[in-house]
Amino acid sequence: MVVPQKKETTSPHNRHGEHGCRGGGTRWLCGWTCERCKISLPLKCNGPPLVFGCHSCTVATGVAVDAAGNLIVADTRNHCLRKIFTDGHVSTIAGARPHVFDRPICATLFGDGVLVAEEFGNRISLWTPQEDDVSTFVGATLARYKVPLRSPMGVAADTAGNIVVADTKSHCVRIISPRGHVTTIGNMERPGLADGSAGEALFDDPVAVAIDTAGDVIVADPQNFCLRKITL
Repeated sequence: MVVPQKKETTSPHNRHGEHGCRGGGTRWLCGWTCERCKISLPLKCNGPPLVFGCHSCTVATGVAVDAAGNLIVADTRNHCLRKIFTDGHVSTIAGARPHVFDRPICATLFGDGVLVAEEFGNRISLWTPQEDDVSTFVGATLARYKVPLRSPMGVAADTAGNIVVADTKSHCVRIISPRGHVTTIGNMERPGLADGSAGEALFDDPVAVAIDTAGDVIVADPQNFCLRKITL
């Protein structure tokens, strides 16, 4: 990451949310220095290398890496997907229009597209670059796979097309096959910490999932301060 060093002007635009900074700030050519926390952070714009940071101002949470080594970033409070190219250039690739994403918090590659977990949207959406289209992939309504989700914060996919979702406020993990079969791991009615079979295991707000080289699922279970493994 490169911190911009050349000051341009002091901006009059200090209203909350206009540039993602709550503390007001000094404008730089490609970012801000927050007066509250003294951390440089980006404008909601594209162009030269930016600095993502400052949890009190703007949040970029989920990151995926494509085959070319570029980063795909879920820019949560800007409600969009950004691409950071290997040369540091930043481009908004989806979500520039309003109401496309509702707090995107995780991104993972899926075929030629990107799956996005939307915490407030209660869905997993799919962005397809060929059509520049965002559709509901997993969710309660108008979805390819109809699965009610509650604040999903993590998503992963394997090369066979299986999708794993951290269904955070349902306290469970969902595994969805390419044919639409849904396996639920965990007790949706009772958060806790317990190992065992799919029906016996307990999670407490699982927030992230990954698939290892053996095809097993690794789950971040932060309220229980641990990592869990689901052996498939």
